[in-house]
Amino acid sequence: MAYAGEADRPAREARIVADSGLTTIAIRFPAINRFYGAVESRDTKGVLYSAVGINGAQFQHYNLFDGGVAGGSAMMMKPAMVIISLGTNEAFGAVTPSQLKTEMGKTVLAIREYAPGAQFIFTTPPSGMMKMGRVAYRPKGSKRAKYRNKFMAVPQAAVLRQAIIDFCREEGHAYWDLFGEMRADNRFSRAWSNDHVHFNAYGYRLQGGLLGEAILNGYQQWQQTIRKN
Repeated sequence: MAYAGEADRPAREARIVADSGLTTIAIRFPAINRFYGAVESRDTKGVLYSAVGINGAQFQHYNLFDGGVAGGSAMMMKPAMVIISLGTNEAFGAVTPSQLKTEMGKTVLAIREYAPGAQFIFTTPPSGMMKMGRVAYRPKGSKRAKYRNKFMAVPQAAVLRQAIIDFCREEGHAYWDLFGEMRADNRFSRAWSNDHVHFNAYGYRLQGGLLGEAILNGYQQWQQTIRKN
């Protein structure tokens, strides 16, 4: 799915029908300056998972062009469930809780314009770290000093975590508290990449597994409630 980058132009779509033998494909979009991802579709039953991401994105970026970025994605995919994992970049960008909640509301409206029945799950941002400088140390038996990076928690991450939770409670959306999970699970101590902002491969697998378990547990609890009623 590509977007023209102008408010009065709709999202553009290219549909490719391919057999199982296709391994590579090249597509050109003349005069298109933004590309947000490709979506797989098939006729067989089951969960169809798609992901749309922009490096360094915040909610406000998905709300560009009068919600055309988020709305365009919904128009293409018609999702039944939307999982939104944002907040880290807002924490580094000093976004306030009220600003965040306003942009979250805009995103929900933009998606529901094309997918009115979509249900939302928001995740809180991880308890990321920010680099504060370098600290000298001397390894045992060495005469030379070495240096290692010093990190501290991003204060705004905890603030925006609460803003996301408050928004979900006020608007009736589900949320998964990754920030809280990380504090309670020692496995996340080895989940960071070197910058302490992004996860390493182990960390992303851990995050995905825990989120999947949370969704499954919620579904099973809902089924039990239905049976009792």
